[in-house]
Amino acid sequence: MVRTACLCLGISALMLGCGDGGAGTGSGKQAATLANGEAATREPATTVTLGPLRFEYDSTKLSLAEVPIEIPPGYDDETWAVKLLPFARARMLGQELCRYGERRQLETCNAIDEAGLILALLERPLADYREAFQANELAPVPEPDRIEGAEGFSFTPKTGGSSIRYRFIAVDDRTLLIGHQFSGSDAKSSKALRDVIASVARQLTARAD
Repeated sequence: MVRTACLCLGISALMLGCGDGGAGTGSGKQAATLANGEAATREPATTVTLGPLRFEYDSTKLSLAEVPIEIPPGYDDETWAVKLLPFARARMLGQELCRYGERRQLETCNAIDEAGLILALLERPLADYREAFQANELAPVPEPDRIEGAEGFSFTPKTGGSSIRYRFIAVDDRTLLIGHQFSGSDAKSSKALRDVIASVARQLTARAD
């Protein structure tokens, strides 16, 4: 039932942008000035607001969906996140054209299982999530991590032939959760996803100044 709800939200988000989940979108073409004074139009960039943060993504290469995620390390708590998917894969959502992980049978393409970039602003401070890892005997030991001076940690569990690298980054008294869900087929979108992380990094730098 959760996956069906997610699929509907994903398709809605791809058409309308995020709704009440705390993220807002806006789009428009950016112009760069050449040496001769003429304007050169860049790729369309869409801006998303996630709490106090704003980030951009290339809407010609990526599409935005809204998905439920389970929060590590216990995966007992659930929250809503935005997820950026390769544009070509996003167009397949709802169709029985996909194989995920080690599964051989074609199944309905859905935003949860697709490779992409997940971003969610969690309610509690970073220390709470670090303590949760320390208290959970089955949890992997996370590695120290930072984005442009913002403190955090990361880890990568491997299950079912696919991987997600989770990054927990401090944002004031809350925590930004970034999940890069990847597979061998998302090489074409990797630069566009790195550009999103760079956009987040610029925001964190600006907040630190």
